[in-house]
Amino acid sequence: MGFAKTKPEDFARALLSRLGTKQPANLDDVARAIGLRVRKVNSKGFEGALVRVPGMARGIVAVRADIRELGRERFTVAHEIGHYVLPGHGATSPVCRDEQIEAWGQGATRQEDAANRFASELLLPSEQIGPVVRERSASIGTARFISDEFKTSLTAAALKCVEVTEDACALVVSVDGVVRRCRTSRSWGYVIPAGCTLARGTLARHLDLEERQASGTVSASAWAVSKSMTTGAELLEDSIYLPRYNTVLSILTAIGA
Repeated sequence: MGFAKTKPEDFARALLSRLGTKQPANLDDVARAIGLRVRKVNSKGFEGALVRVPGMARGIVAVRADIRELGRERFTVAHEIGHYVLPGHGATSPVCRDEQIEAWGQGATRQEDAANRFASELLLPSEQIGPVVRERSASIGTARFISDEFKTSLTAAALKCVEVTEDACALVVSVDGVVRRCRTSRSWGYVIPAGCTLARGTLARHLDLEERQASGTVSASAWAVSKSMTTGAELLEDSIYLPRYNTVLSILTAIGA
């Protein structure tokens, strides 16, 4: 199989296999094994950067020193390792801003999306996360368990839950009461438009500092649109408010799908 047909996740799996890396991955060891050094730097202009040594298979992963969460810092390092490993990346020493890390959807360039997919698989191998999600289901509680076990951010863990589940699920990221991004499982059958304001019928709309998490059954029409939606269709919504980012993560599961 040529590089053009190889997915970013395949490169991450190959690297983990080659190094015999155990989870949670020691990213300093991973980086060192492929000729990189990880350095924290004082910067306001970027979250992470890959600095190559010209003409040599060596380089430096620079990470902003004041990233507040370990999981976010680890994802940033893994993202930059992705730029180093993936073919065609890193030739111009890319600088990655905070909005490019852990992002997906229309706002992400092809290379940034690929580096994020690589990082997700490096830190959260699907073959290990899949059985956990099958046993526990895709939920905020499951994402928190995975986040703690694998030392990742809650957002990265929630996204992986939805990617590997066999249920009809979606992860929705809302900022300031507006849907910003949505990632769905293969069996999800609705559309959740980006840019729409959270409806009153959603639990996410009502979360704040006093009530940061809510779970329950809601009307599917409060979240989604679909020509084939049946009358009375419902979703199980599991939402959590992240006050540091004024963001709500919502895992939605279709009932009876």
